Amino acid sequence: DQGLRFDKMVLNDVGPRLEARALVRIGGYVGQPGEFDSLEQAIAAMRAASETFGPHTDAQWRELGRHVYVERGGKWVKHYDLALARPIAAQSAQALSAGEQILWRAYDALDCPILIVRGAQSDLLSRETVEDMLKRNPGARVHEVDGVGHAPTLMDPAQVGPVAAFLLED
Repeated sequence: DQGLRFDKMVLNDVGPRLEARALVRIGGYVGQPGEFDSLEQAIAAMRAASETFGPHTDAQWRELGRHVYVERGGKWVKHYDLALARPIAAQSAQALSAGEQILWRAYDALDCPILIVRGAQSDLLSRETVEDMLKRNPGARVHEVDGVGHAPTLMDPAQVGPVAAFLLED
């Protein structure tokens, strides 16, 4: 068995080193319960918590909301396990450092072309980390998305186009 092999990889605003402040910010809203009387109320709450995603049309926010929220018992609630935030909140500096070393080893072992998509205002994936990733893997390149933090939603043609071109090129 040769194991799992990737022909290409797209990393959307993540890397081996993640900024602790951003993890705290993300952990603060990912695990928060919310129960809304309408999908519109749920989407408004999601928009407020997700400003870093950048500009979206109302239709795009609605599409995102349809994937985040589900109707249960006449209320709109998040469609994922809220306990997802617990490991993020429980991270110590020592655990983050140990995890980072494991992730750098995994990244260094990749031998396929990599497209790193980074929100230009990302607080999770720093430019310095992207520079380190590019230096460590000659098959890596970056596409930075202006006007977006963490994370590009890949709903806009200007975001999807470079990803599709990368995946389709020989």
